[in-house]
Formats: sequence, structure tokens, C-alpha cells
Amino acid sequence: MILQESLWPGMTRQGFAHQSRVSVRSGDQALYPVTESGLWLPTTDVSVKSYEAALRLSDRLESYAPAFVESLAVTALRAVAIDDETGCWHVEGLSDDERVDALWDIAELDMRGRPLDAKATKAVLQICERQDCMNARHYDFTHQVKNRDKLLMPDMNHYHTRRDGTVVPVWELSEGSDIVLPSVEQSMADLRALQLRCLPFIDDPKLAPLTANAISKITIHPVTGCWMTRTYYNRPDDFDRGFMFDGYGRLGFGPSRKADGQPEGRFVAHRVLWDVFGRTLERGKVLNHECGFHPCCYPKHLTQMTTGENNAHARRMNAFLASGSIET
Repeated sequence: MILQESLWPGMTRQGFAHQSRVSVRSGDQALYPVTESGLWLPTTDVSVKSYEAALRLSDRLESYAPAFVESLAVTALRAVAIDDETGCWHVEGLSDDERVDALWDIAELDMRGRPLDAKATKAVLQICERQDCMNARHYDFTHQVKNRDKLLMPDMNHYHTRRDGTVVPVWELSEGSDIVLPSVEQSMADLRALQLRCLPFIDDPKLAPLTANAISKITIHPVTGCWMTRTYYNRPDDFDRGFMFDGYGRLGFGPSRKADGQPEGRFVAHRVLWDVFGRTLERGKVLNHECGFHPCCYPKHLTQMTTGENNAHARRMNAFLASGSIET
């Protein structure tokens, strides 16, 4: 779930015309097209430059991948008409199935990795309101990279929403635990408060606790309220070790935290957000995900505890889920 008038992954990621990421400056919110539901789209300048770069790429492919040039994706690219107000890439003459197939191929070219999302979820992923849009930046894709080959999502059957909106993991219900996750509404309010401390909303970028690129990588799960870090790594089926494959998100600190002594680089996202929320991790303690979802970085889903306590929580959760005794 993406909050209204906020950055999201498709607005900042690398792509056809951007080798690393799209820069965001103070006040840029005035440049973003806004959908009827209040969601931001990339600037039309980004959409136009992306399209121009896509055409140049298709021309280069003609020399060393002639078969691909005849593909539906390239045929669609060369027939695009750009909407001047929204940046949508409009293509006529395709069936619904052809449009989806071409969009996924265009997204793979754009993101340099295939979308991990199922094609059947196109309507859910689409941010703009033009149903025939082929601009991959108008979809909330999660794409494959070297160390990410699975789409990780919380299993909604593993959570119980109470009448007051708070959420309880089902393995905690069986234990009579007092662990309760905040409501989705509270999660949304907390993320919005953090977004307003970052670009493009602040005048001085040096005051931002997270970079624009980092804050754009956090979206909310609509059932659990998890802050889903989209820059996670998961363990391939044929790989049995390595901390980079732990499923945790990775984010870097923003300028204000670096000025206070936090290091450069990317770190596990839940520890970064724990710090950004002004919390200190005690010596000998680790952060436990009460939600049980590793890519989550919502500080109110975290509790610090000893490694032994953390391992005991994981064993209890895994044993309950493995038992198949889930009632929904």
C-alpha cells in the first residue's frame, strides 16, 4: 500500500534513463502528477526521458538481438504516445493479454531484472489510472536482482485483526501472549510522519533522517501494517549460507543521522529505522520481529531482546506454523 502524496519505489529507482536513481529535491512535490486517488506519479520529464532512452536501447538491440526487435515489447515501444499531463505511455491495437506480456517485458528491460510480481496482479500494481499504460514506472513492481529471486509478502492467514484494528499474529494467540501489533491506521500515520521529515517535504536536505531513495522503498502491507522494505535479499534455493540472504531489507542512513556519527553504506533496515526513531539498541540485545516478517522495518513491530529470547520466539512461531493449526 502506497500513501497519498508520497514517494514510492517506481519514482526513484534506476531505469532506462537513470543509471542509479532519480534525484529528488526540496519542493519537487509540485512537479509530480497526482492521480484521482491522490497518488504521485514520476514527473513527466522522467517519463519522457525514460521513453527516449527505451527507444535508443531498442535501436541498439537491433544489431545484436534482432529476434528481440521483432518482439511485442519493442513493437509496443515504437507505437507509444505519451500523455503530456501524466507521463502515461499509451499504445493502441493490443489485446489485454498482449498488453500485459509487453508491459512485463518492457519492465524487465527498464529495471534490468524481471518483475517478480504475477501478471494477474497488474491491476493491483498499477498506480496511474490509464488502463492501457505501458510505462513501467507507473507500476509498483518488485524486480529480480542478483540476490533477490522471490517476492516476499506476509501470509494474511497468519494474522488476526481485532475489532479495534490492532493485529495479533496467530502464533501469539495460541500462547496467550500480550504481543499486539498497532493498527494499519497507526502504521500509516507513523510512516507519514517520517515521510514529512524527508525530501521533498523539507527545505534543508541535511536534516533528513533518510534519503529520498530510502524513504521511497518503504510501503505498507494493508493487513499487517508492516513497513515493507523493498530492498531485501532472499536465499536462493541452491544456497545454504550468507547473511545477505536473510530476507531483511537494506537501507542507508540519511544526512542528519550521518552527521550524528552513523556510517555510510547500507545496513539491515529495521536497525536503521530503530535508530531513526530515536531508540538505542542495548549491548547484547538484538531486534526481534514480532510480526514475523523479515523485510518489515516498522519500529513498533520490533522488540529488543537477547539472542536466546529471539531464537525462542522464532522456534515458537515456526513450530506453530509447521503444525498447520491455523484457524482463520
